[in-house]
Amino acid sequence: ALFLASFSYSYKSKKEKKKEPSIYLNINKTREVERAIKEARALSLAQNFARELSNTPPNIATPSYIAKKAKELSKLGVEVKVYDSKAIKRMGMNAVLAVAQGSSNEPYFVELTYNPEKKKQVDLALVGKGVTFDSGGLQVKPSRYMLDMHLDKTGACVVLGVMKGIATLKLNLHVKAFIPLVENMNGGKATKPRSIVKAYNGKTIEIEHTDAEGRLILADALAYSTKFKPSYVIDVATLTGAISVALGDKAIGLFSNNYFLANKLIELSFKERELVWPFPMWKEYGKMMESDVADIKNIGSWEGDAGSITAAKFLEFFVGKTKWAHLDIAGVMLYSSHPYLGKRGSASSTRLLLAFAKYLANKEK
Repeated sequence: ALFLASFSYSYKSKKEKKKEPSIYLNINKTREVERAIKEARALSLAQNFARELSNTPPNIATPSYIAKKAKELSKLGVEVKVYDSKAIKRMGMNAVLAVAQGSSNEPYFVELTYNPEKKKQVDLALVGKGVTFDSGGLQVKPSRYMLDMHLDKTGACVVLGVMKGIATLKLNLHVKAFIPLVENMNGGKATKPRSIVKAYNGKTIEIEHTDAEGRLILADALAYSTKFKPSYVIDVATLTGAISVALGDKAIGLFSNNYFLANKLIELSFKERELVWPFPMWKEYGKMMESDVADIKNIGSWEGDAGSITAAKFLEFFVGKTKWAHLDIAGVMLYSSHPYLGKRGSASSTRLLLAFAKYLANKEK
């Protein structure tokens, strides 16, 4: 809490000098406590790194800016590959391109790998939604709902924070992360409603709503992640306004196709105080995503019925049989008030995902 509360964010001309808390111990078993503080510091600095990125304003934090920040993790032993729009097209990620084509800023796809022990098996794959600004596309958002849409990249920022934390803690894991970076704008080349695109896995998507864009870029990224056959894949995204209706800013929506994974995340969420709440993933909800002319459509109903669940069922269509969980962090992307995270972008779920990574690393011992 002390390290997280020390985070400051400002673009004022007169800046205060940032100072990290100083901690003095006068207790027994100092070595054990110092180890705990060192780990807490690593987790907190990872989340603060994600908070700084997520709060960066949209005129600065374009897709290319976040891609450059991702490259900085190479200093910690993370391998970073950045694909431009031409490469994305060659890879067949047409859903990413469909969202990006209305913007003058080029999309990027970032692939990160941390594998200190050169293990063959990918223990964990992370996917983060990186919409650096979301206007809604041609089906444009009302202005008041657009105000905080520079935070629609929070999922991507969380994943970068988690990779920073994993590398700092030197966890013995083979982790890959995938981040599609786009702006969803309404320029002359913007995708039109009822357009149909073919995703990375060859499945066709009918785009009924251009403001249901996050699931489109995640579809390509998730399908791409499964080719590495990870033990688990977890995506994190500010995906739906509906999750705020269900949970407010008190919990993260959890959706999964695997009982063990879901329950482990629930258990760890209480320890880290980044609470999650599970939602049903019954096949009946998947039927709401069926299209008459494509393999799937990108919204369930215009009335928003079960909006968060149908969005998750859409994502599930692109993970196959991989053990998968989806964290919808739209409700907690910023808090109305919080004792140590303040009111700006929180990058919530960073510590939870790091806790899961630590669990996997300890399990491997």
